[in-house]
Amino acid sequence: MELIESKGLKVLDLALRAIAALLTLLSLSLLLAASHSLPSGLSFSSFRPYEYLFVVSALVLIHSGIQGGVSTWYYLRKRSITNHACYYPYFRLGKDMVCALLLLSASSAVLGATTLNSYLSGSKYIQQANGAAALSLFAFLCVANSSTISFYRLPCH
Repeated sequence: MELIESKGLKVLDLALRAIAALLTLLSLSLLLAASHSLPSGLSFSSFRPYEYLFVVSALVLIHSGIQGGVSTWYYLRKRSITNHACYYPYFRLGKDMVCALLLLSASSAVLGATTLNSYLSGSKYIQQANGAAALSLFAFLCVANSSTISFYRLPCH
């Protein structure tokens, strides 16, 4: 069964994946910059929520990059991704939903940890970590909308 996809939907999906990749890259760079502004005696690994956000942002960056590349490849070939393999749309939807929920979980963990951490409150590290969490929340919105597009692309049997 061939699914006819509009050109605008393909471009929107590609744009959302590119924006999500850019936002997670900025979030990663903010977290790495924040790790250099820690007070002496503290290490980045002593803050578990920040490590969690770092790992999730790296995974989503890799996922968005690969999916953006696949979408670009199929867009340039003027073929539908759903024609390639019958399981791929379901697999893609699952990956998108897992990435969206991981981003939401990691961002909320960091925002919760920064409000409860009175030792470093007001420091440059906390401000940069909050900025990274905010960027991850915006990336969550992009990935969630991309998963909506993936749901729309599911073939109807």
